[in-house]
Amino acid sequence: MEFPSKTIRLQSILFGPGHCGFQVTFQGEDEEEARYLHDQFIPLGPILLALTAATPIYRGYLADTDVRWNQIANAIDDRPLRETQANGGTEIPPPRRWSANETYISTSPNLRPSYQRSPLPINESAKEALEAAGMDPILAYHYAHVLIRDPLIISEADAANTDDSPDNHAHFESLEGTIWPHVRFKLPPHDDDHIGWRVEFRAMETQLTDFENAALAVFMLLVRLAIKRYTLDFYIPIERVQENMERAHPRDAVRQERFWFRRDVLGSKGDKEPSSGDEEEAALMSVDEIVNGSDSFVGLLPLVERYIKDTGLDDDRPDVLRPYLQLIKGRADGSLKTAARWMRDFVRSHADYQHDSYVSEIICYDMMKEVEKMLAGSRDGGMFVVEGSK
Repeated sequence: MEFPSKTIRLQSILFGPGHCGFQVTFQGEDEEEARYLHDQFIPLGPILLALTAATPIYRGYLADTDVRWNQIANAIDDRPLRETQANGGTEIPPPRRWSANETYISTSPNLRPSYQRSPLPINESAKEALEAAGMDPILAYHYAHVLIRDPLIISEADAANTDDSPDNHAHFESLEGTIWPHVRFKLPPHDDDHIGWRVEFRAMETQLTDFENAALAVFMLLVRLAIKRYTLDFYIPIERVQENMERAHPRDAVRQERFWFRRDVLGSKGDKEPSSGDEEEAALMSVDEIVNGSDSFVGLLPLVERYIKDTGLDDDRPDVLRPYLQLIKGRADGSLKTAARWMRDFVRSHADYQHDSYVSEIICYDMMKEVEKMLAGSRDGGMFVVEGSK
C-alpha cells in the first residue's frame, strides 16, 4: 500500500538545542593549539554525525532522516524571509544560528585561503575594532561574522546589567552563546584562571548506553591526541564540510553515503607528497574508508592505534581500550548497527506497525523495554557486542 508523504511538524523549541546531542570539550595547551584543534575537528563533524546517528523518530513518526542536526537548526531559525534570500544577488544571506561552521580560525600555514568560505556577512565595525585592539585578522574575521546578530536568549541577570564597560563579558557571552556551530572555539572565562582555551565538538548524537557514549568520548580524545602528535592535517574547503553535513542526514548514511575527506592527512610526514591543488586533495570516501582506512587512505582508527602503540598507552591494561575501538570499527564498517538503524529496524519489524511511518504507543513501549534490557546487559540488538554480531 502506498501512503502520501507527510511533513512532521515540530511545534516547540524543545525539539531544538540539546536534543540528543553528545558533546565533548577539550582544552588546548594554549590559544594556538586550541585554534588548530578547532579547525581539525571541523571536517570530522559530519563523519561522526553519520557514525552516531540516533534520531530517526519525531512526535511518533519515522522520519526520512537519521540525525537531528537540521531539525534543530530549523527549530531555532529566527531569520525573517528577507534574510533567507539574497537581495538581488548583491547581499549574502546570513546562515542559520545552528549550522555547520562557516570559518576556520587557525594561523597554521596548513590553512590556505581557498579553504575558507568567502565572502561572508560580517560586522565591519566590529572587525575594525577587534583588529585595532590587537586581534589577528583571521580571528577578527571569525568574530565579526559571529557579531552580525543580536542575542537570541538573554537571562534576567544579563538584561538587568546595563554596564557596557570592556570588562563586562556577559554581553559577549549572550551573543556568542546563541550561535551554535558544530565545533565551538571557547575563550577562557574571565573569572577563572584554571580554565584555558577550549574546543567543543558538538556534532555527535547521544547513544542508548553509557558504554557507547564512553567509546565515542575515548575515541575523540585519542583522535585529539593523534592530531597533536602527528600534526595531522584534515583541512578541506569549508563548503565541502557543509555539503558533508547534508550527506550525513539520509537514512543509514553511515553505510550508504560518501563524504569529502582529505586524501593525505599526514602531509610531508607521510609516504606521499602533498597534492598541488585543493580539489585534488579531497576525495569522496565512505565512513568505513575514513575511519578504518583503505588501500589509498590511512584511516582515523589506524592513526589512533599507531598513537596507542607509539605511546604505550595500553601497555599495562591492553583490554581497556579495545572494546571501545571495536565499537567504532563495527559502526563504521556497518557490522554494528547505529542506534537509528536499530530503532528503525525494530519499528518496521513490529507486529503493530502498519508501514505508514506511525510509531504507536505499543511500539514505543516495547522499544523502551528492549532498551531497558540492553542497559541491563541482557540484549545487544547487534549494536555494541562485537563478536559474532552482524
